[in-house]
Amino acid sequence: MITYVAIPYIKATADSSKLAQYKEWASLAVNTAEMLWSEGGQGKDKKAYVTEFLNHLFNHKKNGYYAGTDQYPDRVCRKRDEGGVVMKPVSYLQTDPRWKSHDYSAKGEKKTIGSSGCGPTAAAMVIATLKDKHVTPVTTADWSVAHGYKALNQGTFYSYFIPQFSAYGISCKRLNTSNLYGKKTSSAHTEALDALKNGNWVIACMGKGNWTKSGHFILLYAFENGYVWINDPASTAAIRTKNTWDLFSGQVKYLWIVTVPEQFKTGNTTASSAVIGKVSNCFQLNMRKTPKVENGNIISVLNVNEELTLLDTANSWYKAETKQHIIGYVSSKYITIQ
Repeated sequence: MITYVAIPYIKATADSSKLAQYKEWASLAVNTAEMLWSEGGQGKDKKAYVTEFLNHLFNHKKNGYYAGTDQYPDRVCRKRDEGGVVMKPVSYLQTDPRWKSHDYSAKGEKKTIGSSGCGPTAAAMVIATLKDKHVTPVTTADWSVAHGYKALNQGTFYSYFIPQFSAYGISCKRLNTSNLYGKKTSSAHTEALDALKNGNWVIACMGKGNWTKSGHFILLYAFENGYVWINDPASTAAIRTKNTWDLFSGQVKYLWIVTVPEQFKTGNTTASSAVIGKVSNCFQLNMRKTPKVENGNIISVLNVNEELTLLDTANSWYKAETKQHIIGYVSSKYITIQ
């Protein structure tokens, strides 16, 4: 592939004085393509990958920067309608391979974080962002079990959140004790919406509908123009991470407000407790628009040891943000957690 694809491309595009350096990049691209498409009959995919890699790299070197961040506005921080700034919390998935099989059982059952741990996962997002970046769903699930908040053959008791957050000095308030499902207006709805508008977060137990077939905890962190932004412990699907307040309000059962300290509302683009990853096991790493290898979706090329803020997981990919505020997806096998 070096002979028939990369070298002709380089000769047609590159400055001859830098030919050796460009050949080294080409070799890296080819080796990466060989790893990604290791089966027979995938030559077309390999060729497209190498060509796109080199094209993107040469354009980057010519321009000196990557344009287009306005095309990917899902930043760590979001502006509120009122003009302030709201912090996006660290995002964890209960199905993350690192802990999906971790025990989360009451006496007399066998459950896991993956099957029943949406509550502790939502709590871990809050704590990892506001207090301790080392807290994960394992931390909060173990705490829940140890303190008797795992409900037998169900999920997590509603009484869990206030003491869990109190253990880390985080203020949390439960808004209702009667089920709100099917009611789109109430004093609890109003208080929760006001909290979001003021930069605080809301934990919600959802009923049957868009987010669950039975019961499920999610974390709301922003409201804008009639839409709510959500960290869903079980999904990164677009309809579950951003949807209308109208839909949400009719399917929510119970609500809690988490008070976000003012220093997290001042416009910092990364939380001090954000999860940081570093590019490793390669010389350069492609950042992609979507979590898959396909022609036309490379948005940046990262160098070895470059640090990223990790925002989310998607199977074998991380959703991440660079120091230049470019957001995209990178292969998790080339990222080392700091």
